Amino acid sequence: HNTTMTDRALIEKLEAARWWILDNSETHFYGALAMSLPDKLGVPAGMPKTACVDGRAIFWDREFLAGLTKEETRFVILHEVFHVAHGHLWRLPCTKEGNIAGDYAINGELDRMARRMGGKIKLVADVLLNAKYSTMSEEEILHALRAKPQPPQPQPQDQDEQDEQDQDDSEDDADDEQETD
Repeated sequence: HNTTMTDRALIEKLEAARWWILDNSETHFYGALAMSLPDKLGVPAGMPKTACVDGRAIFWDREFLAGLTKEETRFVILHEVFHVAHGHLWRLPCTKEGNIAGDYAINGELDRMARRMGGKIKLVADVLLNAKYSTMSEEEILHALRAKPQPPQPQPQDQDEQDEQDQDDSEDDADDEQETD
């Protein structure tokens, strides 16, 4: 991947991806939303060196963008637009945990879309994707992320099983007493 693209070349790359999204029947709704989110080269301080959205613009790390294929660029634009379209900026807490919950939901949906579209969009490496969240809402995913794993609890036995266990324990105790004689 070419990581020394000019700003003009980066903007042209983004425009081509946006127009593809707008022109594609499966993504045109999101393409219309993408057209209302201008691109800004450079990410705000403290943000990951990838891409992010604030509801008014999509911010891009130049090196990250330069390293993306056209299919990956489409994916990242759609990913950022989905944050806005799904209301993540006001539905989820503005925390790392809230973003992770949103990312799992978005990436699951985009993964299914990519499969239907035969590679015309491609998930970037290391995205958060887990099948266990595929049927959950963002809020359900957030709740699952916050839940602490609980240790397995002993299952109550029914009375017949308890009586059998008590009988076995009594026989074991009697055997122990006979062995000590």
